[in-house]
Amino acid sequence: MDLNLKKFIHSDSDEDHNIEEYSHSIDVDIIEGSDSFHLVFDLPGFTLEDISVSVVNSDLLKVTGLRKSNLLALESYILEERFKGKFEKEIVLPEGLDLENIKNDFQNGVLRLSFQKVV
Repeated sequence: MDLNLKKFIHSDSDEDHNIEEYSHSIDVDIIEGSDSFHLVFDLPGFTLEDISVSVVNSDLLKVTGLRKSNLLALESYILEERFKGKFEKEIVLPEGLDLENIKNDFQNGVLRLSFQKVV
């Protein structure tokens, strides 16, 4: 299954999203095996409770989340480079994946989703 990845990956920079609504894009690796399909997302500093994963219309995977500020009322930042706020990543899934049995693993800020291909 050869993938044209440009047609599969959508991010918060696409025209249909308000940049203020989603302020950050997350990185993803897409790996295809002979009988499987894997997505690996970098989500440092997030907990599983901060992240939502859903499949829409049997072909669109949506990963969304929210990182809240850790700023206490009595503190002020000198420099703030770490992202806070909402993120969303959409990936159009190729045909032929078993969407009923998605394997997932979340450790050390890395979310791994694995799909088996069906014949």
